Amino acid sequence: MSGIVGFGKTRTLQPLKEQLKQGKEIIVSRSLAVDKERVSVGTLITALFYDLSTKENLKLPTQTEKRERKLLSLIQKCRKPVVLFVDDAHALHKQSLVRLKRLIEVVRQDGGILSVVLAGHPKLKNDLRRPSLQEIVARTRVFSLEGIRGR
Repeated sequence: MSGIVGFGKTRTLQPLKEQLKQGKEIIVSRSLAVDKERVSVGTLITALFYDLSTKENLKLPTQTEKRERKLLSLIQKCRKPVVLFVDDAHALHKQSLVRLKRLIEVVRQDGGILSVVLAGHPKLKNDLRRPSLQEIVARTRVFSLEGIRGR
């Protein structure tokens, strides 16, 4: 979802998140990281761990292969689709977008469902139009909030 500051991206997504949580058929996850310019896929995977795990003293593996395998196992145990919301996604590096696509594919290959909802400034939409991100665009629906005032 793309739109300039103040056009209601976060406000539009909030009721959707609440409905999904109340329905209890889909697990809602979100990144709480404040320093968005430093958010990586590793940060988003950590958010997924915290939102999916039922353990209080969660210890994340430091090796990436172990971390991803443990995440796949955790998603399978939940037996529900998972949706990860990322606000201010325009600050994500384009390689993070490519890695998110790969994570979605790995989860799907393992029999799970992971969807990612990105919300950000028009820079996000422009980044997704780049030829280098063509493989992502083919799997993406872009919604733009442009001039909804008065409607």
